[in-house]
Amino acid sequence: MSYAHVSTVSFNHTEDAQKKGSSGMCDHFQDEVLFRGGKTTLDNERSVFNFELDNKVYKSRLRLRKWLIGLLIFLFVSLIIINTFNTDQFRAARYGAIINDTSQESYVELKSYFASITNSGFVVRNKGCRIPAMDPFDSAITRYGNECFKFKNSTAVNTEFVKVECSRNNEMIYKDYHAFVPRFRSVENKCKKARAASSRNEHLSVLIIGLDSISRLNFHRMMPKTVHALQELEAVELLGYTKVADNTYPNLVPVLSGLSESELHDLCWQNKNKPFDDCPFIWKNFSASGYRTGFGEDACGMTIFNYLKRGFRTQPTDYYLRPFCIASEKDIGNTHKLNANLCVGTRKTFENLLDYAKKIALQFHRDPYFAMIWQASLTHDFFNYPQLGDISYYNLITHLSNERLLNQTALIVMSDHGMRWGSFRQTYQGRMEDSLPFVFIVLPRWWREKYQIAWANFRRNTRSLTTAFDLHETLIDMLHSESLEESRLKARFKAMPKNDNLPRGISWFLPIPDYRTCSMAGIASHWCMCHNSYDVPLEDEGLRDKAVFLVSELNNMLKKFVQCAVLKLKEIKAAKAWKGEEGEKSQLVDYTITIQTEPGDAIFEGTIRYRSEDKTNKLVGSVSRLNAYGKQSACVDEFNMRLYCYCL
Repeated sequence: MSYAHVSTVSFNHTEDAQKKGSSGMCDHFQDEVLFRGGKTTLDNERSVFNFELDNKVYKSRLRLRKWLIGLLIFLFVSLIIINTFNTDQFRAARYGAIINDTSQESYVELKSYFASITNSGFVVRNKGCRIPAMDPFDSAITRYGNECFKFKNSTAVNTEFVKVECSRNNEMIYKDYHAFVPRFRSVENKCKKARAASSRNEHLSVLIIGLDSISRLNFHRMMPKTVHALQELEAVELLGYTKVADNTYPNLVPVLSGLSESELHDLCWQNKNKPFDDCPFIWKNFSASGYRTGFGEDACGMTIFNYLKRGFRTQPTDYYLRPFCIASEKDIGNTHKLNANLCVGTRKTFENLLDYAKKIALQFHRDPYFAMIWQASLTHDFFNYPQLGDISYYNLITHLSNERLLNQTALIVMSDHGMRWGSFRQTYQGRMEDSLPFVFIVLPRWWREKYQIAWANFRRNTRSLTTAFDLHETLIDMLHSESLEESRLKARFKAMPKNDNLPRGISWFLPIPDYRTCSMAGIASHWCMCHNSYDVPLEDEGLRDKAVFLVSELNNMLKKFVQCAVLKLKEIKAAKAWKGEEGEKSQLVDYTITIQTEPGDAIFEGTIRYRSEDKTNKLVGSVSRLNAYGKQSACVDEFNMRLYCYCL
């Protein structure tokens, strides 16, 4: 297993250079100094032993000292091995010269429209679902490379990531990190071989630009220029796109694998200490078909597969930004707000990510590629902050269009859910928006003309109930476009099971039946926005019993965590009852209840399904945490339990 490296470039500072970066000492350098200091002390002590202690005492203490040093070395090496699970490597490079790529491989296995309120008042209105329309007003990098390449003006870069330092009079006054997308011989050979085995002559690349925690309505509110840019490209917006789980990870697992969180767990991630290398993520499908693959995130402390998880043992895609993310944010990350550094050096963190997307699109615009770029630093924690990125995202999309980088590419701009906590989330509209993220898809004109039936179905589905499971099936169809030929598309629709046997995931290039309900689509009642609801008075008879039941379910989940307090009901803050979907029996009523517990004053929201026939309660879906928990739950390391635990 190889360790992470970063090429360092330094240059002499001229008089007009400005101090821009932040300075700092890397952890491994600190460790090295401490270790060397310990060694010097050991040498001194040996001298003392030789002069002052008899031979028997000396040998006894020497054995103890050797044992302690051996233990220290074992722990140090163990830490390095553990860190390699979450970090891959920076590539070493020689500037101004052509590198033998095989030597590099040893380092890298490694119109302005908002969906206006229609006469009916719904964005989705069919037999199975009605959704009302609303107005929108890891760890550290180990062992940096030792190579440093000095230059004064410019130098050629032949590697993925570089660290640049500027010094004057032997004092470092500037530091920055840069990411590049070079072509690697091994990747190109792999793609060439896979494409040669395929009989297809065309390809459709896929570029996914993700924005964490933005509802469809908030995207229109906060980023109108970006919305306008997408509309100018005739993007299709899925107005009924609904989340299937609480937070980012379980809402993106279906996109990437077609599986639910629990299904992925049972298949390939049976415990939290196991990496995700064996999981069937969709970039593997694209890679096997000769596509270059890339995956990049910011806010590396809370990334999809690394927050309280082990990530990947080997890098999952041909191009993987996590090593750059860790090194740059740790070294020169600044302006830390809640969960993320908003800036890296003098640049906004998310703009590094957009630059990386631009470089991928430019490098491979004539070749097949699949890339997913997921941004959280700007949008995860603050309801109003997305507006600060509107111009940047607008510029990216217009650049991709103006430079014709989308001629062979499907552009998908999407989110995972809306804002999940805070005062707005505790309102009715806040609840609606949490469950209704956004998806825009831009397809090349030649593709739309060639697959006219698929394109017509896609536009028709804009007002259907849709999910991440559907998006996965749509991505599969983008990869295997031969399945979208008119005759095959009609045959697929004719063969599709109907009514209660409707598939959970349906490609958006097929007609989605109008009788589809949340349960058919794999959406738990707690997240379903298709129901008709009414407010329940807080003094309603039986409501407190349901609230107490909700607290008991929370305590059952926390039972094995003895370090967490037993929760008690402090207050019922709000409640709604939801009429069942078409076809459900009338004795079932879902109550969505917002409660406050003690200790800790946590605010939770859960849906309890009450069956009048036998007077039983059942928790439906997961329980949402509506206010921030900060460090209240720092004593547990299971990511889903951090929402609920109050540490004793």
